[in-house]
Amino acid sequence: TLLRDLHDPELWIERYHVATWLDYVRHQQRRTHADAENIAALQALQKDGEPLRVHRMLERQTGSLPMARRNEPDAIIDPMSDTGSSA
Repeated sequence: TLLRDLHDPELWIERYHVATWLDYVRHQQRRTHADAENIAALQALQKDGEPLRVHRMLERQTGSLPMARRNEPDAIIDPMSDTGSSA
């Protein structure tokens, strides 16, 4: 995905997604001559003195979020009984 920052129209972000970290490592290790030419062309677009910045982010699945921890223990509740009291 190619994104442009609305606040700073000169800032562009290229984003791509890989399924696993191993896929990312393999992608980085198998660069071709064409990749080197593309990287050189991208570096030519940079402002003078500003290096390319790389951000690596991990996606956290929302279904696997841990439960929030509380500092207080649960209140002690009398156990329930299967015999009801009828009054």
